Amino acid sequence: MTDPQPYPPRRYAWFVVFVLILASLIAFIDRQVVAIVVGPMQQDLGVGDTEIGWLYGVFALFYAAAALPIATLADKRSRKHIIAIGIFLWSLLTIACGLTRSYWQIFLARIGVGIGEATLTPATTSLIGDYFPRKLVPLALSIFQAGPIIGTGLAFIIGGYVLNMVESSAPMTLPFFGELKPWQQTFVYVGAPGLILAVFFLGLKEPIRRLTPSATSEGSDTEQLLRFYRQNARTITFHHLGFVCLVLTGYAFVFWSVTFFVRVHGLSAASASQTFGWIFVIFGPLGPLAVAWFAAHRRAQGHLDANITAGMIGGLL
Repeated sequence: MTDPQPYPPRRYAWFVVFVLILASLIAFIDRQVVAIVVGPMQQDLGVGDTEIGWLYGVFALFYAAAALPIATLADKRSRKHIIAIGIFLWSLLTIACGLTRSYWQIFLARIGVGIGEATLTPATTSLIGDYFPRKLVPLALSIFQAGPIIGTGLAFIIGGYVLNMVESSAPMTLPFFGELKPWQQTFVYVGAPGLILAVFFLGLKEPIRRLTPSATSEGSDTEQLLRFYRQNARTITFHHLGFVCLVLTGYAFVFWSVTFFVRVHGLSAASASQTFGWIFVIFGPLGPLAVAWFAAHRRAQGHLDANITAGMIGGLL
């Protein structure tokens, strides 16, 4: 059935995708900045690796917990407002990480950063589905989802540049907060651009929400999903467990790589961050491209398990 409602102009739709990618980049910078300033933070706060690891762990826990309710909200409320509020929240609390005086204050701020960043993906997925005709949605989503790969590398490059800049500049002194150390200034500087982007998001056009059939002869979307899970419980359980393990190791690698370069190879935090960032930007995209090529090659040979096999091999590597 043809949708009677016209889609927004194609050029504007792609502009929105670009803005969403920019939001994703800022999200990754604010997410990863802790990994860049581990050493100075530990020295000033008097905490060990376990406490620093929890700053990332608590972010991930609340990010995951908030994703489902926010996705439900995105089906009913303005997506641009949800994203704008999320950007404002995570940016403000990233700045707060630089203004705090204790580990537990940063810990609580990181919870808010996780909840704020959880708004981006579900609301973006819904927005793109209404900005583009169905045939272009996969392409638009793929372009947006490619952002995290390059965005992670850029986060370390930009974060390292900011840290290097503040280390070579005069100290920053703010009313009520006093003098800020370089690692604190880094939080403030990387968090500030998001506040501007949050206001900019309010000016975007909210597209017409496309109505999709809520039920078929086989039941509602939720009923079909639950039935699929029951019918494939064993496969899905092992898939999800494997993916959790993959994510845990991947995030641990990303989070501690800068610290590894600093402690083992004697690099400065800023230099190590930029080095790791460029490695990620240059070589990171090769993995998904290689996996996609291998999966397509296997499918052409008639292997029905091509996608999951390619993903498993990529995960093992």
